[in-house]
Amino acid sequence: MRAYGLMPIGKAPDTPDTRRVQLDLGNCALDMMSPTKTGLLADFLELHGEAPYSLTFEVEDLDTTYHFIVDKGVVVDITNQAAYGTEFELHTGLTNGVTIRLIQPS
Repeated sequence: MRAYGLMPIGKAPDTPDTRRVQLDLGNCALDMMSPTKTGLLADFLELHGEAPYSLTFEVEDLDTTYHFIVDKGVVVDITNQAAYGTEFELHTGLTNGVTIRLIQPS
């Protein structure tokens, strides 16, 4: 079964609030989500319309990237150590509500 002319690479787990499918774009994957009831995603779509909700970029050197971004005056909102590596997020006030996450895999 194709979606948007692309072959799904997997079905991401649905949550009580969303339906999801992952599409193969060659050098990256696109995780498409659709709200099934009210919640954060539905609220975001109501406020911003159909738009990216979250973008994640993998970087080779998170520390260098962090200092480069902060030196440019960009506000970093959250820094976490996650199961897949270290990450930080840019303040959503600077990104029209879109979560932009940078990660360095373990």
